[in-house]
Amino acid sequence: WGNLNERAEPGSLNSLDDTLQTSLGSLFHLAQALGRSRQVEDRRLLVVTRGAQAVSLGEGPRAEIAPLVSLAQTLPQELKGLRVRAVDLEPNAETSAEAKVLRDELQTTTGDVEVAWRGSKRYARRLVPANKSAEPWAPESGGVYLITGGLGGIARQVAHWLAETTGVRLVLTGRRELDEEARAWIAELQSRGAAVEYHRADVSDFDAVSLLVENIARQYGRLDAVFHTAGVLDRDTLSLRSKSYESFREVMRPKVEGTLHLWRATRELAPARFVLFSSISS
Repeated sequence: WGNLNERAEPGSLNSLDDTLQTSLGSLFHLAQALGRSRQVEDRRLLVVTRGAQAVSLGEGPRAEIAPLVSLAQTLPQELKGLRVRAVDLEPNAETSAEAKVLRDELQTTTGDVEVAWRGSKRYARRLVPANKSAEPWAPESGGVYLITGGLGGIARQVAHWLAETTGVRLVLTGRRELDEEARAWIAELQSRGAAVEYHRADVSDFDAVSLLVENIARQYGRLDAVFHTAGVLDRDTLSLRSKSYESFREVMRPKVEGTLHLWRATRELAPARFVLFSSISS
């Protein structure tokens, strides 16, 4: 989709935004056009990427392309009758056999929504039972935990769970000012024995994220886990006939740029866990 071989320069947010405009933006506008045409019944759409998915150990997904897969997953909910499949090709190879692969994917009737080809092997995403024998991770007393979207519902659930361990240190961040209700909630966490602080910051702003993490490093000298729950709530995000791409990107920025900002800013502190939250539909 777009130039499959062009990569955004690592850490270059201008390049990232340009690549998203080409990839995500073009798919968004195509979906809008299909929606206006009202001729999507039994139509098939392949969203083709290269290296967007991590299939095996050692592969890293391309952050500038991976959002295409999420958008592809959600399109059938908006455009009833449209059959969409995301097909991810070999990250560092381009072969003549790929044309046949794409032709076959158009013709196959399996219900797979996410598919990846590595060499001659076809992979499809499946939900499988979790390995319950694995040792569960748990917070530790004295641990430092950063929670973005710190006053939202998911963030509060995470904070309550972490605060069950006495002596944890919670760093909450969000764009909102603290009000009386939020202050009371923080006081309740503190009454459980947690050290809690709140910093107003926008994860879409790399300078703000960097300053926040620098303060954590200076004050605590450690960061044990990041819980990224921040997002812009817009229940009408995919109203294709009325939503502008600019407003769509506003919803995406905390998730896409915000994730990259946090990853870049916290790498040297090497948190043991970096947890992301998303809708089940994407």
